[in-house]
Amino acid sequence: EEDLRLYSVAGLSPLDMYVLETRLPDELLVHDLHNITGRCPDSRTPVRYVRAKPVTEGPEQYVISAWGTDKAPQNPNVAHLYLAEGNRLGEGHHSTVFRAPFSVRLEGASDTARRVTVAVKTTSAECGAHYMLHQEAAMYTSFPRDFMEETHRPSPTLANFVPNAPEQGLADETYLPSPTSALNVAADNDAEHSEPAILPPVVPKFYGYYLPVDDDGNFFGRTHINCKEDGTCDVDWPARLLLVEECGAPIEPEDFTHDQRLACFSLFQRLHEAGFVQYSPYRRNMLVQPGPLSAPRSERSFAAPSFRIIDFGRG
Repeated sequence: EEDLRLYSVAGLSPLDMYVLETRLPDELLVHDLHNITGRCPDSRTPVRYVRAKPVTEGPEQYVISAWGTDKAPQNPNVAHLYLAEGNRLGEGHHSTVFRAPFSVRLEGASDTARRVTVAVKTTSAECGAHYMLHQEAAMYTSFPRDFMEETHRPSPTLANFVPNAPEQGLADETYLPSPTSALNVAADNDAEHSEPAILPPVVPKFYGYYLPVDDDGNFFGRTHINCKEDGTCDVDWPARLLLVEECGAPIEPEDFTHDQRLACFSLFQRLHEAGFVQYSPYRRNMLVQPGPLSAPRSERSFAAPSFRIIDFGRG
């Protein structure tokens, strides 16, 4: 009989360390209590997922194994993931996000497994949802490491265009500078900001993109070549899984201070400076959690909040 306690997140801490790509799990055994993946009618038999690398060539999307043309590792790092409906974090038009217990060896296959939690984004039963999660995975694999960790470097200011932001700019939709204006402000203020600063992370840490495989190791990763992110074709494809760090709850900016609004704007500025655009800057796509992140969890508070941008399926 299955031990349902394995699906409980009680007492588990979120995984929040940066994990090198070479140390991410090669495979997931997904224990799926309510058949969220569409591949697990009997939760006592986990379904095998393999880490994939998203590839886009023109209108075509496909995936290859995370180790590319190299042979699959002889001793793969296998993690266990536990999905249950009661652990939902949120739901959108194209996806559902779950908090999931994650039994993983962070230092490779020879390491001792530890139990933590991760945020797992799954696809809905429309072709556009699969397109968007593929795009989001491609964005995460392109982000530099300093987007996911605190870093020390000169920091530009947004002071020149913050006065132009609507007074209630973050209440309904996040008010953003354009990528061009962000770059101009950064250039104009380089001389004023030569002192090193601690820059917060911009996005959650990424723990891999996983697709199910058949008995021969072939990915279940279909797409409709003529459908994009707004494709609404009903499909019965198994869910794709995107694993990222849990980073709090959507912002409620009505009572934000000026500095807190500035902190949100600065994350988008850094995103634009690096050549990335999110294309969906709603407040539901900006998360907040107690900070500072450098402090132990027991010492963090919303007096020093930490913000993160999410949802890059339109990027």
